[in-house]
Amino acid sequence: MERKRYFIIGVTALILVVLLAVFTSGDEIKSYELNKTDFKETLSASGRVEAKNRIDMIFQKAGTIQEIFGVEGEFYKKGDPLIILGKVEEENDVDSKNLQLRMAQNNFNDTVNQYKIKSLNYEVSKTSFENIKLMYERSLKLYEAGGISQKELEDLLLQVKEAEARALMAEIEYQSYAPGGSVREKALIDIQNAKIQLEKAEIERNKKIIYAPFDGQVLTISKEAFSNVQIGEVGLVYSEEKSYITTDIDERDYQKVKAGQKAFIQFLNSSEILEGTVRDVSPVIDRTKGTIKVRIDLDTEVALKTDIGVNVEIIVSEYEDKIILPSEFVFQNPERIIINNNGKALVIPLNEYYRAQGYYVLMDQEIENYLGKNVIAVDLEDGKTIK
Repeated sequence: MERKRYFIIGVTALILVVLLAVFTSGDEIKSYELNKTDFKETLSASGRVEAKNRIDMIFQKAGTIQEIFGVEGEFYKKGDPLIILGKVEEENDVDSKNLQLRMAQNNFNDTVNQYKIKSLNYEVSKTSFENIKLMYERSLKLYEAGGISQKELEDLLLQVKEAEARALMAEIEYQSYAPGGSVREKALIDIQNAKIQLEKAEIERNKKIIYAPFDGQVLTISKEAFSNVQIGEVGLVYSEEKSYITTDIDERDYQKVKAGQKAFIQFLNSSEILEGTVRDVSPVIDRTKGTIKVRIDLDTEVALKTDIGVNVEIIVSEYEDKIILPSEFVFQNPERIIINNNGKALVIPLNEYYRAQGYYVLMDQEIENYLGKNVIAVDLEDGKTIK
């Protein structure tokens, strides 16, 4: 945390002052010892937490608000109810459709039970027919031998036809109640239709409830309990749980900030500091402000309340083992430094350097020959005595 705080409050420059001793001689000439150190150039800006996937949740049916469960700034899971309208009529319709479904299911169960009965009846009728048919065939032989009369034979034939008709009817009923049969299929269709009607009724009932569409947070609620609403009115504004940071940088710093750079974010409403990464830099300049918007994603998934102000510190450059010099010790036109060379002024021109936050990062190889010596904040000609 101390390392994060170091970057956030801009201590980099102050540490350099401590590490590279700045001191004043007896004649009040400020001097600075040349040494190598690590340096991080940062860019500070203010920003805010932005909502990801911000959506307006509208009412799908008119009615009166019965209860508001959502609270602005709080987080909810997908499917949590946020606002409920009065839905007596819709609840009654759901109850009615539930009853129809239960009746259809009971009818199907009766059909299954009837199938067992029809199956048994068919087997009995078929056996009876076969027995009577066998008896007729035997009687026919007796008739030919003069054992029975023609009338007895005709009566027996009539019984055969009646038994065959009963068996055929029993078979038709058995098959209609069997799987794939017309009676059972109709019972199944009735169940399916009842389910569809129940689903429609539940959809109409659920239209009077605003649910959380995904894990996220309520940003604003535009209605109060017991107020009347119309179809299409906005009930609340919702966003994803994972938010991101936006900040505006000066357009002059546009070339410094790039995707992938490390950033540190401090929230104005707390002392919490989080690490993030620059995701993208907008190519569009806000002409009214002269700024460019930068988006920063947090490195860890954290649920953040939106619209909270933050301070952002972006590390735009890092230098390791370099000579860093405060700009007050560099003279311009042309850029040069004055070294205290055993009491004499030694003018060293600067050819390779980089300006960073009031400092010069010196790249000239020649300057390394003077490590440990002091540069002074007085512009003197080469060879002049330093008083």
